[in-house]
Amino acid sequence: MSFSPWRYCVHCSGIHRGLAELPHPASWLHPVHWLTMGLMTPIAFTPLDAQRQHYSAPPQHVPGLPEPLGLSGWLPPDYFAGEQRYPLALFLDGQNLFNPEHPQGGWQLDQMLNQRAAKGLPVPVVVGIHHGTQREAEMSPWTTFPEQGPVHGTALLKWMSDTLLPTLHQQTRLYTGPEHTLIGGSSLGGLLALYALFHAPQHFGKALAMSPALWVGRFAIFEDLMMAKPHPAARMYLDHGEKEGNEQLGDLLTQQHHLLRDLLDILGLTPGERLCHVIDPEGTHDEVSWRKRLPAALDFLYTAPPIP
Repeated sequence: MSFSPWRYCVHCSGIHRGLAELPHPASWLHPVHWLTMGLMTPIAFTPLDAQRQHYSAPPQHVPGLPEPLGLSGWLPPDYFAGEQRYPLALFLDGQNLFNPEHPQGGWQLDQMLNQRAAKGLPVPVVVGIHHGTQREAEMSPWTTFPEQGPVHGTALLKWMSDTLLPTLHQQTRLYTGPEHTLIGGSSLGGLLALYALFHAPQHFGKALAMSPALWVGRFAIFEDLMMAKPHPAARMYLDHGEKEGNEQLGDLLTQQHHLLRDLLDILGLTPGERLCHVIDPEGTHDEVSWRKRLPAALDFLYTAPPIP
């Protein structure tokens, strides 16, 4: 049997009737105790470094998806120094967050969060959800091409909401509530993050959508958002690079982002207050551009004044 490494494993006699009876406030639970308490089996994260900041977990079964998806995790540098709670950030394309061997350097999210922590700025616990071999189908709420086959974006969101989030809250010291829970991604991941902010407002109150793929389903996101409603205090970072298209498209993609900004404003995400919208004149559709814009996104989402 495996144990969640974000708590210490205690082999004890007897059955715990509740979390208050744990031998130590920072203890892991033996898996049998999770089952007898009616809780969800913890995810078996394994530490990857001596600092106990980087973690990996075996692929997780996601109902409705053709293959399991791996997880990466990151804990703030002072996580084991006390009993403090933290916000939670879920990111799609999780294998790109911390990997220094990524062809374009990845997001380097861990380095940016460590820099923020060193300055005393808020940082979240991070869990990255890896994509599988059918990335476009996994993250798309709508079918794009007739020959594409079924898509699984809504199934992935349901699993994150119904299984992943409650499991993480059981085994990690996290603040509760959507105002402390972020979902983020780029391209297709950015699209699903935007979709989640409106379709799971009881779970996600913050979204980071870099260069979201608005074209999916013939721009279905525009009509979809008009029929949904985000959390009343939702905050969102949205961006786009003017060099993401090609000569045939011209500035069409940029104009679509301006339309999206206007629609979000109508829906209550006022630019400059609850929405940070960035158009990067030199931005391209890759990790290099997303990494460059990430510090500003984190500043808006984690250090801006709270919305009343």
